[in-house]
Formats: sequence, C-alpha cells, structure tokens
Amino acid sequence: TSRGFGFDVGSARLAAGAPLMYGMAADGCGLRLGRGLYRHVPWKLVDVLDIQAQLLLSNPCDTTAGITDYARLVTAVADFVSRQNPRIEIVTQVSLRATPPERASAAIDAVSSKVDGVYVAFPTRAARTRCTYCTRRDLRILLEYVRGRGPGYWLRAAAMSSSPPSTTNDVPVT
Repeated sequence: TSRGFGFDVGSARLAAGAPLMYGMAADGCGLRLGRGLYRHVPWKLVDVLDIQAQLLLSNPCDTTAGITDYARLVTAVADFVSRQNPRIEIVTQVSLRATPPERASAAIDAVSSKVDGVYVAFPTRAARTRCTYCTRRDLRILLEYVRGRGPGYWLRAAAMSSSPPSTTNDVPVT
C-alpha cells in the first residue's frame, strides 16, 4: 500500500477493466473521465502534476482513441485540477515508445493552451523496452518541434531508465 497526501492508493484496488487515475482503461484504449481517481486527490497539496496519458497516442490506440481523446483527457484533468489549485504546474507527457514524433507534436498542439509544458519520455535501449520510435532522428524531430514553439514553452526530456543511458540513443538536450 502506498500512502501519500491523505490519499490511500492501496485502498483503490482495481478490478479488471476498472479505470485508472484519469479514467483510462487499464486493459486498453478506452476512456471514462467521470470514473477517474483524479477527482479524489487533494490537489491543493500538490505542486506539479505530470499527466501521463501518452498511451492514447500510441499506435495501438490511434484508431480508437488518438489525439482527440488525449486532448479531451488532458483538458478535463487540467481544468479540474486548476480549479482545485490555481498555483499547480501542469505538464503532460508524450512518449516515442509507440508514437511517431509527428503525432506527438500534433498532440502537444492540441493541449498547449491547457498545460505549462510537456515531458518527453524517451526510453533508452538500456531500459530493454520495446520502443518503435526511439531513434536519434525521431527524438530530434520532436525536440526541434517543441523548441520551435518559443522560449516560453517549458520542456523536460528524460530517459526512462534506472540504467545508465545508451550512448547510441543520447541526444543532448539544451
């Protein structure tokens, strides 16, 4: 059981098919925002929220969810959380794991007015994670796009691995 901020995550045992934090289905690309656990978090105690809904952008979900559902989820959660805590910093996450950089860029466009920035998840080869678009070229395309949005747009890029990053995948982020 993980306990934090007065929200007992362990007590929220999920049955098969139950929605997760933001109402996303644990076993697929479905979305039921009204059932998300995010509605029960004491957001006034939180400084930064990273909305991890990048599965909706992935190749397996693109035909059933895609950018429209991603934007709908990010917008709904950001609006709800901002009403609870106007000072919270909200970022959304995109990943190149199963999402091409062009789709990730379009998703960023769809939510840029609702979030303070974007977190780019780029699993390294050292993470031994299947990663369709984890190439230097694809990361460069996405980073150049985000950087081109202007100096006021916040960007965090991280290698999602507890292992040292692979030198063949590393692209300097400055």
